[in-house]
Amino acid sequence: MSHTKKIRGYRGTPEQLARNIGNTRYDTTLRFDEARAREYHRQALQDRAAGHPRLATLLAQYANLLEQARDEMRKIWDLCKNKPGMQD
Repeated sequence: MSHTKKIRGYRGTPEQLARNIGNTRYDTTLRFDEARAREYHRQALQDRAAGHPRLATLLAQYANLLEQARDEMRKIWDLCKNKPGMQD
């Protein structure tokens, strides 16, 4: 796998991306965290199969932290989803 320095298809900075994601509804943010967790779990499996157990372990731990962040964001969404401005 080739890791790029820039985000393909995105012209802004990482800080702008973080701000843009932070300005989405909380349910969108938790889906983003979930997708990132799945991606890093996928990479962990690939690295374990490629004989890189230490990297695989660290990637899996990071993915687990993203899942914890997703769970916390779900609590935030559950608290806020019925507030004005949060409906579709």
